[in-house]
Amino acid sequence: MKIVQNDKYIKTRGRIGRYAFFGGFGLLVTGLLISLNVNRADLFPISFACLILGILLSQFGGVYMRRFDRGELPHLALAKALKGFDDRYTLVNYAAPASHVLLTADAVHVLIPKAQAGRISFKNGRWKNPTGIRRIFTWMSEEGLGNPTREAHAEAARLQRFLARQMPDTPVEVQPIVVFLHPNAELDISDSPVPAVHVKKLKDLLRTRPKGGMSRDTRAALGRLLEPASAS
Repeated sequence: MKIVQNDKYIKTRGRIGRYAFFGGFGLLVTGLLISLNVNRADLFPISFACLILGILLSQFGGVYMRRFDRGELPHLALAKALKGFDDRYTLVNYAAPASHVLLTADAVHVLIPKAQAGRISFKNGRWKNPTGIRRIFTWMSEEGLGNPTREAHAEAARLQRFLARQMPDTPVEVQPIVVFLHPNAELDISDSPVPAVHVKKLKDLLRTRPKGGMSRDTRAALGRLLEPASAS
């Protein structure tokens, strides 16, 4: 399998995440110290502003660190899960209009990685991931589940528009897949309106997906568009 990724993009955002996280933590400490000065009521607005800004910066920085800097990063987890596929498969990370694009012999997929742990379900049109007390200890760095369906459709549509501009005479259908990365994720998502799978079963899902009917010429054109010389 080929891997194409924008290393500069990844490193820059990892650095931004570290600065934001530790800067936010510093603001939290500053706000706390100011608030302890009970004889200076006029400093309360400054203390409050430091605490709010510190919380926001720490959350933002923690999310970026988990995506780009520390732990099993999404792009590395996807590459590991797809290891063993031949050179007809190309994983494009942060180098296309969608964050993670998988080009196969006959299809184009957008992969939506989700790192949440615990029970994840899709029922009655809603995604749920109850976190309970765990959220207290991870609120600074762990993203919420959000709406994977909406996210998948948005990422696929973004890439679809790009391909339509670059290859106006060659219609290509972009197929989204939501991929849950955490080893402790328990999935109850059989009713999901978009394909969704645990990362351990991603290869199995790809092998059983309907063939896209893509011609060799179309595959070659997509390769030239999405596989620059920097492929590794």
